[in-house]
Amino acid sequence: MPRRTGSRPAFWASYTGCSIGSILPMILGAMIGLAVTGGDVVQGLTKMTSGISVLVVVVFSIGIAATNAMNLYCGTLSTLTVGQTLMPRFSPRPGPEP
Repeated sequence: MPRRTGSRPAFWASYTGCSIGSILPMILGAMIGLAVTGGDVVQGLTKMTSGISVLVVVVFSIGIAATNAMNLYCGTLSTLTVGQTLMPRFSPRPGPEP
């Protein structure tokens, strides 16, 4: 970022990006939930996004996989931190090779 950029514009740029990335899928989910009558959300999604339905499902699938991977990684790091806090001599090491 340019040196003249203050903390306020940097905050709002990152906040807006994070918020829009969460709000738009929520709005889409609410619209699909209201439009679907049979309870099949994926079918409702493909009907509402008829021309680009495959792209939408692929993007959501990749996004969900990436988010779950990040959640697992952060959960593992948190568990290791708690373990090292409660048992200072504990040092995580890789297991034996199979």
